[in-house]
Amino acid sequence: MEWLFYAGRYQEPQQAVAAAAAAMLMDGTRRRTQQQIADFVEYYGATLQADAYADYASLTLYALPRYVGELVPLMTELITEAIYPEQELEVYRQQKRQRLMVELQRVEFLAQRAFQQRLFGEQHPLGYVTDFSDLDKLTSEGLQQFHRQVYAFGPFYIVLAGSVDDRHVTLLEQAISGLGKVCPDKSKVMQVATQPAKVHLAKEDAVQVALRVGRRMVNRLHPDYNKLVVLNTILGGYFGSRLMQSLREEHGYCYGVHSSLVSFRHDAYLCISTEVGKEVASAAIAEIYRQVQRLRTELVETDELLLVKNYLMGALLADTDGALNTADVYRNLILFGQKEEDFHERVRQIREIQAEELLQLAQAYLDPEQMVEVAAGM
Repeated sequence: MEWLFYAGRYQEPQQAVAAAAAAMLMDGTRRRTQQQIADFVEYYGATLQADAYADYASLTLYALPRYVGELVPLMTELITEAIYPEQELEVYRQQKRQRLMVELQRVEFLAQRAFQQRLFGEQHPLGYVTDFSDLDKLTSEGLQQFHRQVYAFGPFYIVLAGSVDDRHVTLLEQAISGLGKVCPDKSKVMQVATQPAKVHLAKEDAVQVALRVGRRMVNRLHPDYNKLVVLNTILGGYFGSRLMQSLREEHGYCYGVHSSLVSFRHDAYLCISTEVGKEVASAAIAEIYRQVQRLRTELVETDELLLVKNYLMGALLADTDGALNTADVYRNLILFGQKEEDFHERVRQIREIQAEELLQLAQAYLDPEQMVEVAAGM
């Protein structure tokens, strides 16, 4: 059972609030302490977790069907009565500070942070990485206010998967009566123009260099998105991709390289990521651009395109294998305001796309002159 709230980065009034609100959702209510909540969930052999993302936050329950009646009231209690105790907030701050200190020593973290800052700007929901000053600004009162707006009174969805019957639906309808639908979704949509950039971050003690190359893209609501998924897969989206064959198998520059097309409700980006030795960093960057340029100047061969189509169709089949996987598909459709027909349209476009279309897409979306390039550890 997954409860979905518009309570992510796009809705937070200040940086780091959404992540803290989700992480501390089960740290105490007006009726129970953190330990009492944990003991209650454990008694029924269940798992209850809260997570925050860019577009939304979720409260997810895994439990035996016969215990849903006992556990749903706890979930509604968390949604309506979470208090974010000051003592637990300080524990959260300390844990995040320690984690951040460790992350700042990793070139992968430094590269990804600089990459997203360059793409979106440091004030954008997708552009910032939580800093020590953000943690210092968190307050119990501020978290409670955010919680009331987006959890207790904000719109939400519930996705049920598994051994579900009418009794569970009736129980939920009774439990959520009066919740939500008071405050509309207040996502902060920021229009920013990305300037191409090349950023090299020095780190003398680094063993490797973390590379990030990419640009802002169109999201899954755009007519070109499904076809861009195919293009991205050919470039670096699976183990047999061109980047993997070139950088790993042919040149031995890295253990792995990946290209991701990341979509949000209001934005998207393409990111090619890998870690390489310092002595081959420049050569690896040049090879990445060479593979990008191939897609912009040469037609993809029939055999390669068929292989990628089959791979993607297999991935889509896996996405709908079983109730829990299918629920994830529906969750994404819900969050993007899409319907089942949009999923079937994605399947159709992947099956029918031709090499000529991929060439046009690459020329339109993979211009190296529009890329942001980050190398951390040089």
